[in-house]
Parts: sequence; structure tokens; C-alpha cells
Amino acid sequence: MELELSNLLTLISFDNKSIKALLAPDQLDKFDHTYPIFFKEKPKDLKDSSEKTRTAIDIALEHNQIQAVDFMISYIVQYQSHYSHSYIFQENFTDLLEHGIKVDELLKSDIFYPKIEFSDKEWPQVHTNSDTMIMAFNPPTKNLFQIRNAYPIIFEKLE
Repeated sequence: MELELSNLLTLISFDNKSIKALLAPDQLDKFDHTYPIFFKEKPKDLKDSSEKTRTAIDIALEHNQIQAVDFMISYIVQYQSHYSHSYIFQENFTDLLEHGIKVDELLKSDIFYPKIEFSDKEWPQVHTNSDTMIMAFNPPTKNLFQIRNAYPIIFEKLE
């Protein structure tokens, strides 16, 4: 799907019918879902280094192709549902809401709601205090995954 440093989906993202045909259920077996098909890319003419990267969703939104965006989000939620793909929505999430695009499945997916697994060594499964507690966690590097080793810091007053 690569075409001279561009992605086919990005090239045709301005057209609902093309996106619908390409992402139709009977076409999905032709994709290798190991590799993402939605990602950010810089425009071909990089004369201005300040030029923003764009996704197929950005282009579809610019052309008011709401149905195409719905198809793209459905694909991403089903096949690219991983926290590492959240960058696709960093700059256009408010645009999705303004256009009335349903984002409930997107918000429930691993993209925005990643599952973090812990071992008993990192976070005990039981505690002598059975009260439900909500504690703040503000990692210094803003990396959510630092919570894995932060139990003693977060709950130090309970020990």
C-alpha cells in the first residue's frame, strides 16, 4: 500500500466510496494486520520543514468525509487497537467531536484505555486495608507506564 513515500489510504481519504470499498469486510483478508495501515506522514514536498504531518483521518475531515472517518476509526479500533497508535488522534480528536463522529468505541479501545498488567511483586492483589481508594499519580516523565513500579510510592502512607 506504499506509493512513493505515501500511503494509498491517505491518497484516497478524501473519497467516501473509495475508503468504503477498500475497508469493506470482504477486502480485509488482503491486509497483513501485523502492520499498521494508518499512520502520520509528511507531505511529499518538504520545502517547509515546519509542515505538519497528517493522517488519512485528517484529510477526510478536511473534506468533510464523515462516513470515511467512521470506516477508518472502526478499522483502527479493530486492528490497530494499541496505546502506541494514540498519536493518530492527538491533533484531531476535538475535530472528531465537532463533526459529531462517534468515538465511544475508540475511547473504550486499548488506544485510549490501555490495559496495564502487573505481577504480585509489583502490585499486591490483596491488602490489609480493604477500603476503595483513589490516589493521585503524577510521574515525572508523564509516562503512564511508570505506574507499574510505583505502588510503594503511591500507597506509602498505608504501609
